[in-house]
Amino acid sequence: MKDIEYQLLSAFSGVGCKGSPHRVIINSGAIDEAQYLDYSSEVSPDIVVVIPEEQINSTDISPRIFHHGQEVLFCGSGAMACAWMLYSRLEQQEPLQNNPKFKIHLPNKDLSVLKTAKGLSMEVNAALQAKRVRIGPWEAILRHQVLDSVEVAAHYVIVEIESAAELRYLRPNLKQLCRYTNKALIVTALGRADYREDYCMRYFAPQFGNDEDSATASANSYLMKYWQLKLNKNRLQGRQLSNLGALFSGTVRGSHVSLSGKFVART
Repeated sequence: MKDIEYQLLSAFSGVGCKGSPHRVIINSGAIDEAQYLDYSSEVSPDIVVVIPEEQINSTDISPRIFHHGQEVLFCGSGAMACAWMLYSRLEQQEPLQNNPKFKIHLPNKDLSVLKTAKGLSMEVNAALQAKRVRIGPWEAILRHQVLDSVEVAAHYVIVEIESAAELRYLRPNLKQLCRYTNKALIVTALGRADYREDYCMRYFAPQFGNDEDSATASANSYLMKYWQLKLNKNRLQGRQLSNLGALFSGTVRGSHVSLSGKFVART
C-alpha cells in the first residue's frame, strides 16, 4: 500500500504543540482490514482514518480507524479528522451555505462533529460513572505519589498526581501496567496558570501497542468532565504533554462535552 493516496493532518495543534499526525483515506470498494492493519504499522505513529467512498456525500459516516497495527474502536481525533476531510471536500465544491453536522459512528461510541470559528468541535456523552480504585498499585506503576485514581467508562483509568512539572517527566513502568490491567492509563495534574491551562495530561496504552499517545480526544472528553467537577468550571483548557504536544478546549453541560481543537493540513 505504498502508493496509497491520503491527506495528512495534524490534530489538536497550537502554540508549542505539533498535534497528532493522521492520514485520511477515501477507500473505494470493500475495506481490506488486513491491509490497513499492516499499513498502520508501517506508518506508525500516524493514525490511519479510512472513509468508505460511498459515504462521502452523507452526514452519517462509519469510518474505520487503525493505529499501531490495531483497529481503534473509539478515536475522537480520528472521527474529527474524518469530518475535516468531508468539510474540505464540500468547501471545494461550493461555499458552505449551511454548516452540516456530521454524525460519526464508531464501534464503541457515536458522536457528532461540527465546524466552528475555533476549529472542529466534537460532541460526545462523557458520563464518568467513576469508580474509585486503590491508589497503591498505581503508585507502584508510576513510581510516584498519587492523589486520586478512578476507573471511568469501560476502558480508562484516570490517575491524578501533584503537578504538571512532575507529570512531564513521569516514567511509568509500562510492563507492570500491562500485567496489572487491560485499561488505558490517563495521568493528569492541575494545569499551569502561566500556560492558561486548567489541566494537563498524558496517555499510556501499551496493552494496545501504543506506549504513549500524542493527542487523545477520547481521553480528554472524560478529563473535561473530571476537572469540571473538581474546579467547578464549565469551560476548560487542557494540554497533552506528549512529545508532540496537543491543545484542547471544551465545554461541559451535564454529561455532554463539546471538545474543540485545531486541525491543520500538512504536506
